[in-house]
Amino acid sequence: MNHSLRALLLSLVVLTFACKEDTPAPAPKPTLEGEWLMLDQTYYSYDASGNLLGKQVDTSDSIRLVFTATTFHSFDKHGVQNQPVTQYTFQSNRIHVPGRSAALDVPVTELTATRLTFEVQGAYLPGSTAAKVVGQEHYVRVK
Repeated sequence: MNHSLRALLLSLVVLTFACKEDTPAPAPKPTLEGEWLMLDQTYYSYDASGNLLGKQVDTSDSIRLVFTATTFHSFDKHGVQNQPVTQYTFQSNRIHVPGRSAALDVPVTELTATRLTFEVQGAYLPGSTAAKVVGQEHYVRVK
């Protein structure tokens, strides 16, 4: 009986370790590097009290952004480069572009393997009487 008890305990130990779930490796953090195609620009307009006046979605542009680890440039819908190669850094979900009269800091509100959304500060809507307009640009990764 002593032999049977040892065999049972050994079996329980083996089963305990054999059934342990492997922890999957964390997915790599998405990067800006690659090519992105604009899906739309969405504008939210607010009155002076901060109340939402309206939302406007514009799908007429199809800007393409190309990011390397340290630079980016953009192309219009005809493939013409409309911005020179520009240095940037990406920290704390912000794209920082130094070297202009005022440094540009662009908040990134979504970055996944396939989607990029950033906020456009001080967006302007022609004909709008809104006190504040906030824009978002939505992109999908193409490469």
